[in-house]
Amino acid sequence: MSLSWHWGLQARGLPDLPPGLEWPAYEGRPFKLLAQIRLADVAPYDLAHELPPTGMLSFFLDSSPEAYPYISKENQRVIYYDGDLSQLRRRSAPAAENFRFTPRTLTFSSRLMLPPSRFL
Repeated sequence: MSLSWHWGLQARGLPDLPPGLEWPAYEGRPFKLLAQIRLADVAPYDLAHELPPTGMLSFFLDSSPEAYPYISKENQRVIYYDGDLSQLRRRSAPAAENFRFTPRTLTFSSRLMLPPSRFL
């Protein structure tokens, strides 16, 4: 199932965040949005019930050269929001050159799929 973004699933682009939540950053470097997932849309595919059935998960990463090649607690954030999704607001990106990843649509399936061997 492929879902286009609007209160659902997206990879990259601009996030919908609750009012008052600051844009995730580390040492003054704003993070890029990797993915944002409305969990109610994923629930039918979560056969093992490993995720909460409601809310929004947002994944952010510091993609600056200073952050690589290390992934640590400091240069990534996962935000779980289980409030009223109608309160979320699209946020503009902080002013930064090459800030956004190109937006993509996510597709979910209950089948286990591995990446091609060239990526392992």
